[in-house]
Amino acid sequence: KNSGKNRILLVDDSKEIQDLVSYILSPDYSLDVSPSLADASLKLKNATYDLVLLDLGLPDGNGFELFKVAESRDLPVVILSARRETPEKVMGFYLGVEDYIEKPFNHLEFKARIDARIKKLKSQKTSKLTYKMGPLEFYPDQLSVVGKTGENSKKIDLTPIEFKLLLILAKAPEKVFSREELINH
Repeated sequence: KNSGKNRILLVDDSKEIQDLVSYILSPDYSLDVSPSLADASLKLKNATYDLVLLDLGLPDGNGFELFKVAESRDLPVVILSARRETPEKVMGFYLGVEDYIEKPFNHLEFKARIDARIKKLKSQKTSKLTYKMGPLEFYPDQLSVVGKTGENSKKIDLTPIEFKLLLILAKAPEKVFSREELINH
């Protein structure tokens, strides 16, 4: 039954939060729960997930430590934390978290945010690759470039103009373009 559902890993040591998130998400998602960083790291090695919901205050360390593991697998992370301090939020967004949800949260808003993240991820996965050069994959419908090294991949943030310039240059690596030629493209 769960094979068609998106898989989410909740990393939180609070039984109340585990039960609440399970209640909110279980009809639509396959949810695994980890109460610690060590357990979550093990689960990430042995299973594939579409999204990680990550608490920052865990018994065996700061949740940001797990973020590095998730990022290396190109796995989106949503922070779920009682910490309301701006530096924590800013650090999360600089690291590349998808969202930062403060506890306690409204059930409907929480579900809507998770649904929106999963929908965004599905559209990114179904986006059409139109050009590949070395480790770079170009997705023009999203104006995005993904850099791949081995099993790891990372989206490269570019402005629309930067994307177009890089694509032009990648498609003709031997050609030297004048400024006018690039502007005309």
